[in-house]
Amino acid sequence: MRLSVVTALVCAVLLFGAETLASGPVYGVQSCTKPRIRPTLIILTCGDAGSIMQDIEWRRWGGSIAVGTGEYSEKTCVPDCATGGRRFHHATVWLGDIGRCSGQGSKRFYRQAKVSGVRFSFTRQCPV
Repeated sequence: MRLSVVTALVCAVLLFGAETLASGPVYGVQSCTKPRIRPTLIILTCGDAGSIMQDIEWRRWGGSIAVGTGEYSEKTCVPDCATGGRRFHHATVWLGDIGRCSGQGSKRFYRQAKVSGVRFSFTRQCPV
């Protein structure tokens, strides 16, 4: 009886360990180019840095959804996007859609972001 309990425990540990190794860590993208676990700065629109989430403190990371809070800013584009200012607000960011990104080998990334107070989602969150 004791041997079967120990065997079951060892099997459970080995199976859990194999799953952890098979899936590995989940990355976000710091500053458009750097894979990072729990990045503190995410440029959500890499073409012009028009939307940025910074000073992020993560409450949840590694599962199907990551959740953090920080400072969101976006270009006002007044009078134009090149010379206009930025609008800031404290926000929550949710990351999801775990998958692989081209050119990153077997690394898994959160590929979609949603920010509180912003009407649309940011897709294609892969290193450029």
